[in-house]
Amino acid sequence: MKLKFSKKYWPLGLALLLFVVALIIRLSFAWFLPNNEPYDGVVYSQIARNVLEHKIYSTDVAAPYSSTYIRVPGYPMFLAIVYTFFGHQNDSAVRIIQAFIDSLTCLLIACLAIIWLPESWRKKRKQVGLVALGLAVFSPFLIIYVTTLLTETITVFLLVTFTILISQFIKNKNNYFLFFAGIIGGLMTMMRPDSGFFVLAGGLILIIATLKWYKLKLFIKKIILTGVIFTFGFIIILAPWTIRNWQIFHVFMPIAPSSASMPDQFYASGYDDWVKTWATSDRYTDYAQWSLDTEKINIDGLPEAAFNSSLERDRVQKLFDLYNNPDQDENPNNNVYMSPTLDAEFGQLAKERVSENPFKFYFILPAKRAVSLWFDTHSQFYPFSGRLFPLQDLSVDNNQNILLPIFFLLILFLSIGLVAGSIIIWQYDDYRLMIVFLWLLIIPRLIFLATLSHPEPRYTVEYFPLMISASAIAVITLANKCYNHNR
Repeated sequence: MKLKFSKKYWPLGLALLLFVVALIIRLSFAWFLPNNEPYDGVVYSQIARNVLEHKIYSTDVAAPYSSTYIRVPGYPMFLAIVYTFFGHQNDSAVRIIQAFIDSLTCLLIACLAIIWLPESWRKKRKQVGLVALGLAVFSPFLIIYVTTLLTETITVFLLVTFTILISQFIKNKNNYFLFFAGIIGGLMTMMRPDSGFFVLAGGLILIIATLKWYKLKLFIKKIILTGVIFTFGFIIILAPWTIRNWQIFHVFMPIAPSSASMPDQFYASGYDDWVKTWATSDRYTDYAQWSLDTEKINIDGLPEAAFNSSLERDRVQKLFDLYNNPDQDENPNNNVYMSPTLDAEFGQLAKERVSENPFKFYFILPAKRAVSLWFDTHSQFYPFSGRLFPLQDLSVDNNQNILLPIFFLLILFLSIGLVAGSIIIWQYDDYRLMIVFLWLLIIPRLIFLATLSHPEPRYTVEYFPLMISASAIAVITLANKCYNHNR
């Protein structure tokens, strides 16, 4: 007897095949390319082990273990759960689980693309979903993070889930979606504090949507109701961490401090402000910031943009001379030392530089940082990681000269797809709220990231699922136009 496979099941079969491919690719990366390089991963792992072995949330590697709140608990608790079942240092199990989570994210990205489609596109849903799934499955920007002990894989999964729930509320006006969106938003913020900007986007679109749907009197009633439901779900997740911090430290800390330091720890805020007056990418982050108080900093390793004049350069040189050669009576245990006095000098210099050209500081530099974050090659944690320019510096030995241009072209393709997909859906009045929500997810957080002195490209990996979903819509639109034109 000959078995027949109905044509209507082919999309489902292809989707299942793509999911299996996604899982195989990610499991292969997790097993063959494990990455322990990021320092954040070391901190997360140490917190998880301290929770399990010493019953304390601490970053310390030896007794006495001091409680901390410099990292939100989402990812350390995820590690603690994995370690409980598979061993306290079994990072391979963490990566394998992340491979499964990221594979599920690929399916969610396809669902998101379908949800964003107008009703008149019903016949194109399978096509759009499969294209989005395919783009997600083979996206090198998502795959690589399953190999690390970083928050990105789970945060991306939660963000796509959050976006689906809010999008479903926009389509169906069902408050149940809001409650669960609030919970997911809370979990997402407990993974990465800056995910609060995604929750903010959700709150803003609720206001905009309610204002569009209802007249003023009913609007007030509805916005209070939806706001309470959404916020309640969010607060449920943040409350335990906030209460814990109040009880132990007597401070209101619902997330984590931006300085990643405790109140009794010195944070070189003045130096950080000075770096912010010239840094436009992560090119000097390792050298000028992460090495602070551990290695000497040579002024020749900094860009000319760090100085407005030869006199200012001499002034900075004197400050670094004091940093590189600290008073041994003041700090006998370190070869380098950023003292509070030195930090204040850098802070004063930062104020002077800002006052000389506030437009540059508040607009031009953040704009450059935003462009740098978006159009970076996003090749971090690959063996061929690097910057695209200057082209003549690309290595031939590890195929940088081939792979980095390909990565850049992929980012350019997805960026064009994001804009094109947005324009296409904007033509449908009932779905314009989806596009407003999409850009609310992107712009406020990108602006915030652009104000940091240490903008790391990995902070923008959460945008790729949004870009992929919109790009899938653009691809199918273009493909259908080409097909109809050639008929």
